[in-house]
Amino acid sequence: MPSLNVLATVLRRLLQGCACPCRRRRHGEESLMQEQRTEAGKQHAELMVRSMNGDIIYEQDDIEFSMPIHVIVQKICEQNGGRCDTVQLCSGGSILDHALRIGDFILPSDSGKVELTFVRLQEPALTASSTIGGEIQVLNRVPVVGDKCYLDRSGCKFTSLGDFSNKPNMKYILTGEVYMRTWEQMHSEMWKLDLRVPAIVYLNFRSESLVTLPNVMEWLVQEAWEESDMATTVHPGPYGTCQGPVYCKTFMPGMVNLKVGNCFGPYLVDELQELEISAGPYLVFVEVLEHQ
Repeated sequence: MPSLNVLATVLRRLLQGCACPCRRRRHGEESLMQEQRTEAGKQHAELMVRSMNGDIIYEQDDIEFSMPIHVIVQKICEQNGGRCDTVQLCSGGSILDHALRIGDFILPSDSGKVELTFVRLQEPALTASSTIGGEIQVLNRVPVVGDKCYLDRSGCKFTSLGDFSNKPNMKYILTGEVYMRTWEQMHSEMWKLDLRVPAIVYLNFRSESLVTLPNVMEWLVQEAWEESDMATTVHPGPYGTCQGPVYCKTFMPGMVNLKVGNCFGPYLVDELQELEISAGPYLVFVEVLEHQ
């Protein structure tokens, strides 16, 4: 079972944001560890993973040191339940990066065993991803007047948050520019929300005219979005002030697909005929209905 000092170190780094050597392992150090394993004739080991209270939750008789950490995490989640993004594996006082390999950090003991500690983190209420490129983040609060509306447009800032202001359970999906590469993508999903709890998703359109486009209203009606009486946000745009109607829908935990709806007239930006939407057609807010 891990010592209390080791557990305290791990918890402190999880809370503060790990800056330990495990995340800064240099190529030369990895090569040296590989040479040490080769000299010792050890390219495989027995793996044992313990919970914080010392119980064994996963074992594997023969693993290669080239195995990625994320593969081990996935196997643990398949056997014990849970999501990979809520699991951390630790060795001593170091938190192992999912993107690297177990051999990047660990040498086998004389017994040929590798022992790791399993830490389960609190699940976020939701995560967000972009299906067509561009950055996306979940803010655990509503922006305030003067905050930027988009990740990559520092000059575009809120002048009003409407009825979204000061809502304690409201989150904001901060997005970047959206790029379309085919005409088909103009009618496809744009962003995905992975809800872990029930929530109300709000789409705050940038203008009234965007909602009246046939393709937009079609998918809003088909997917049972309803117009809300929430007062709109306000921010400057390239052709004047951006403010528009708000639509909402209540979702249970699961995936939510947010579509483009051909909300902008695209234009060609290079000889490859890539189509661009300068920004998403609506701002996304999510009101969490259950506390974790």
